[in-house]
Amino acid sequence: MTNAVINAQRRLRIFSLLNLAALLVLWPIQNLAPERFWPVMFLVIAPPLVFLIPTLLLFATGWKRKLRPGIAFLSAAFVFWFAAFSGFCFPIFKSPGAEYSAPQTIKAMTYNIRSGSLGIDAVIATIASQNPDVLFLQEAWPHDARLDPVPLILARLKNYKLARHQQLVILSKFPIQEKHYYPLTEHQAGVLEAELNVNGQSLSVFCVHFSIPLNGAPADWPREIPKMARIRKAQSELLNRLASQSAAPVIIAGDFNTPPRGVLYRGLAAQFSDAFKSSGRGFGKTFPAGFPLERIDYFWTSRDVKSARAEVLPSRASDRRAMVGEFSIGQNSSANSREN
Repeated sequence: MTNAVINAQRRLRIFSLLNLAALLVLWPIQNLAPERFWPVMFLVIAPPLVFLIPTLLLFATGWKRKLRPGIAFLSAAFVFWFAAFSGFCFPIFKSPGAEYSAPQTIKAMTYNIRSGSLGIDAVIATIASQNPDVLFLQEAWPHDARLDPVPLILARLKNYKLARHQQLVILSKFPIQEKHYYPLTEHQAGVLEAELNVNGQSLSVFCVHFSIPLNGAPADWPREIPKMARIRKAQSELLNRLASQSAAPVIIAGDFNTPPRGVLYRGLAAQFSDAFKSSGRGFGKTFPAGFPLERIDYFWTSRDVKSARAEVLPSRASDRRAMVGEFSIGQNSSANSREN
């Protein structure tokens, strides 16, 4: 073995070890560091494939030059990336739902329709193909001289009751007993809540649209990122407080504009179950619709709601894909504990 080959193997091992170390450091930064710092925000919202590129390049180099000793470090880096960064879900264990008395099963759908800008007929066709019992819509309002999409949807899809505040819409085939909108300051979207009567069982549903983490031109980002982080934190805290106080089972749905990592995601996951993580399979990516890179649309449930299925639809009727889920709900001790 020549000195050149030995040196190449040594360099590959060093770079492979550094790559693995970088991934090990990036993971806690992504999940624990405050989003108000712009480098952290970029690490949180960057597509997971970005962090796999160094591993793939090193692997290709080692394979081409037959530098096999460095492959072990690269294999470890790939396994860690897949487990910690990819967002791949394959539920092996049952979701932590409680035992139910007389459970009710419903089908729900959440969809940011972008005002129907890519064609309201396609949006309606996507919704009709699933025929959900409860439909959560975001950006469901007139924009840029377009017609209000909600009356068009109601005219084509019958038997839905409506709860609405501006762009946030909840459509339900079940009676809506109460509806509330909880505003936030700075003209950002608050939280829309509706209490449904599901065949005699109360169900609290919440529709949200969290602000984007980046706003304005790149020159504005050092100022805008802390501002948007503050707004997003306020939205998350409001939602957590309202949903955790509900005495009824809870389903939360909407466009959260955040991937399944970071402090905002962890804050929600501390109190509620991510339905796709519990019952979905695959990556569940929803944005952008043409070639999804991130999962930013979610169903969240309380412990007295069991997620039976969560699936992302392939439709491109909007700039992101819709998600559907099937849920069993029922009164149990978990609901009673929230009353105390």
